[in-house]
Amino acid sequence: MKKSMIICLTAIFVLTLVIGVVVQADEKPIRVRMATSYYENHHFGQKMKWIAKELEERSNGRFRCELFFDGSIGGEKELLEGILLGDIDLMPGAGGVLYHYVPELNVGELPGYGWKDSAEVRKVIRGYFPQFQEVAAEKGFMLVGVDATDFTGIMYKEPFDSLSDIKNEKFRAVNSDYSVNLTKLFGAIPVPLAYSEAYIAFQQGLVEGALIAPSIAVQPNWQEVLQAYWDLKIIHATTWTVTSTKFYERLPKDLQEIFIETIQDAEIVNLEEAKKTYEQAKSKMIEDGVTWYDKGDISVDGDIDKKLFGFRDDFMKEKGKDVYDFYTKWLKYVEKTTGRKQL
Repeated sequence: MKKSMIICLTAIFVLTLVIGVVVQADEKPIRVRMATSYYENHHFGQKMKWIAKELEERSNGRFRCELFFDGSIGGEKELLEGILLGDIDLMPGAGGVLYHYVPELNVGELPGYGWKDSAEVRKVIRGYFPQFQEVAAEKGFMLVGVDATDFTGIMYKEPFDSLSDIKNEKFRAVNSDYSVNLTKLFGAIPVPLAYSEAYIAFQQGLVEGALIAPSIAVQPNWQEVLQAYWDLKIIHATTWTVTSTKFYERLPKDLQEIFIETIQDAEIVNLEEAKKTYEQAKSKMIEDGVTWYDKGDISVDGDIDKKLFGFRDDFMKEKGKDVYDFYTKWLKYVEKTTGRKQL
């Protein structure tokens, strides 16, 4: 009797496993369309490839990922619209255009925080992540990751000794109030130009420099026409990984957990990739004859912190009372977390 009971229970257990395998085999994989405006070898491209690989492996094939790089199916504006419409499921590297929808997120790229490195940026933003998610959700976006990248510096046509050397020079700027006004802060004259148009403009002498991160500058070979770079480390470029609530909520509970955990793990991978990309870009610039200045190699205006604080304060005030209130609460949090004065 006892032996029969054991055989019966064993048979039931095996049958349950077989049924589970059959059900899983019959389950149609969930397609995840991922897209970025960055090129495949950029650290955001590498991050996206890593996420896709891990999602498929951790879900045992229940996720099936499709990847699109270098704006192949649209720029940032089109990709974000795709998120809202349900045509795109995941987008790393969302920044400037996203800020038009969710102006509170501008705080991630404001200057003057005194960040030590990208790891500190990620740690501080992660501590405030629920507040960022709340304001983004109101506009239909679900923030699932923070993309700490590298610092923006000053790239110029020739070696220089101080900020006075670039005063009243024409600098390429992104076509946004933030980029235009930040360029003015450093004494240059902003000339809004598309990224794809900048190289020719530098070559023809229509503009003489730009505020840019090394990894972004070397992709179109700006180092061939701009011969000096100051790694000022005042402005850190921070963007976001975005999905839609609609996509997330239709996932089974276990896949929701895999989805979120994978993207959070990818943030660490991204930090390493960003560091590697920065070092490669720096080496490429120097190899091609660019004069490289570290932060302390050129003296900074002693009043620069006051100017930066004033700039970001004015910039966020223009976004309205609610956005400005969010910004001031964020500054208090940063000050408390880092011990560095922000107000």
